[in-house]
Amino acid sequence: EILLGRKWIESVPFLQLFCLWGAIGYMWNLYTSLLVGHGRSDVYLGGIVLTGLSQIAVVTATYALGIYVMVIGYIGVYYASFLYWQYFTRKHVPVRVFQIVKDILPYLGTSLISILVAAFVVMYISNIYIIFALKIIVVAISYAAILWIGGSTIFKDAIKYLGYRVPKQ
Repeated sequence: EILLGRKWIESVPFLQLFCLWGAIGYMWNLYTSLLVGHGRSDVYLGGIVLTGLSQIAVVTATYALGIYVMVIGYIGVYYASFLYWQYFTRKHVPVRVFQIVKDILPYLGTSLISILVAAFVVMYISNIYIIFALKIIVVAISYAAILWIGGSTIFKDAIKYLGYRVPKQ
């Protein structure tokens, strides 16, 4: 609403759905790149064609149910195709879905806690500009604080990379 105006507010649910799509997009890209790098462009082509045809089939099948359901189906196929990529990637790199989920869960939990804290902080504020600014600030601070307190190695490495000195524990 702040950036594009009120007329775009109806697109928010779709953008939220596409955030779910992006949540595993990096792994999807990593897997496909790994397969191509290992000379398995046949598997890559098969996966892309299979995913595309499945998405077309799901979108066609759900057309009468409305665009929101079509987008859910489209993204659902994307998630299902992740299992295809996992299967073939695992033949080259011994990584399991459980290991990935185990690595991601602490950061997902941290994100959810930070979002809930921000929602609580802005609960009684009505000015959208203040809400917008506070949500960004509160999420950033609480996310960083949780990672710092939790001793996240990747967070401390990122801070080092940015040039700040991180005290050793």
